Amino acid sequence: MVPQVLLAMSITIFGSTAFFTSITYIAPMTMEEAGFSDAGIAGLIILFGLGLHIYNFTTIFPTLANTALRALLFIPSFV
Repeated sequence: MVPQVLLAMSITIFGSTAFFTSITYIAPMTMEEAGFSDAGIAGLIILFGLGLHIYNFTTIFPTLANTALRALLFIPSFV
């Protein structure tokens, strides 16, 4: 296989693994340590996912992140 394809596939695999691993640790820790309810955990995980989405969006368009950050933060809510 082409090295660029293997690199893209490995980034996808490790990125997905990191996301699901972080969610696996967030839920029990917030229940036990912070005392959140199930609805609170759902809200935190939604915020976590939105934050990751915005981060990924800003890394795709770094020039927009440097010039129009406020406008860029509102774009994912309309998509």
